[in-house]
Amino acid sequence: MTLREHSPALYGLVFAVGFVLALVGLTKAAPPPNSPIAKGEHPRLFLTASELPVLRDRIAKHYRGEFQDFVDLLNDPGSKVKGEDWGALNYAFVAVLDPRQMKARGFSFSSTLDSAEKYCAKAAGYAKTQLSKISSAARIGHGGLTQGFPTAVYIPVMVTYDWCHSHLPDVDKRAIVDAFVSAYEKKW
Repeated sequence: MTLREHSPALYGLVFAVGFVLALVGLTKAAPPPNSPIAKGEHPRLFLTASELPVLRDRIAKHYRGEFQDFVDLLNDPGSKVKGEDWGALNYAFVAVLDPRQMKARGFSFSSTLDSAEKYCAKAAGYAKTQLSKISSAARIGHGGLTQGFPTAVYIPVMVTYDWCHSHLPDVDKRAIVDAFVSAYEKKW
């Protein structure tokens, strides 16, 4: 039996449901007041600015050796920690912690890579290599975070955009946004 063969009441119900869904889709969702997104703050993906001092202190107290080794690996040209997929995330992570803040906690950095701006530039370089993969929508799946290891291409680029937001040129921000919009339009 087709929809046309049903009663006018069913048509009314379908119309009402469609109208409500359209109305919900057209209304702008408001973020919680005083949340990082409501205030336009970055970072807000996985961590917020208010959490950074505690995270820096925790790393300095409990993971001093591991973090110093990580920073040293990011300066090593042959290191695999900068792989194509995760390089952006690795550099963005050090950038969001802010090397100046970490130096004040006793960590050392190379003179050529010693600021959030420089780490963000490195992160952006890796992120840009992934934009064509993102915009092609070839590797998009609904359960990347719930079905095991997430697709590396999306998260590193997203955190680079968020964690390095104040250090990225507008052209890089636009390129990242355009890649995700393109993927969305192709997939959904």
